[in-house]
Amino acid sequence: MITVVIVEDDLLASMALCQLLEGEGLCVKTFASTDSAYAECSVNPPDVLIADWSVPGDMTTPQLVEHLHRLNPALRVIFASGYESDELRGLTAGQRWMSYVSKPLPFDRIVENIRDLRS
Repeated sequence: MITVVIVEDDLLASMALCQLLEGEGLCVKTFASTDSAYAECSVNPPDVLIADWSVPGDMTTPQLVEHLHRLNPALRVIFASGYESDELRGLTAGQRWMSYVSKPLPFDRIVENIRDLRS
């Protein structure tokens, strides 16, 4: 079973995405900060990480991604943000295992990206 971790400080967005993905038969865990995600995911690295670009915590979202990708080189990352920055574009450019979606979250695109992992 594919494990998806959502790191999002907007509770409503996190809950909606969680319900949608669980409805697809995925194992989903949610975290509101990089710190809580780091603690749990260091022990059990996910297959997919859906992360807001800017969430609370001692580490940045890109630092969390780097750490988790070292633990699981097959990790797929979907960054979600209300704004697209040069740093975000630069980080995801040319990376097949990372993508970016703008908020409001396009739930159908996220589900489609995760379905591709099953193939």
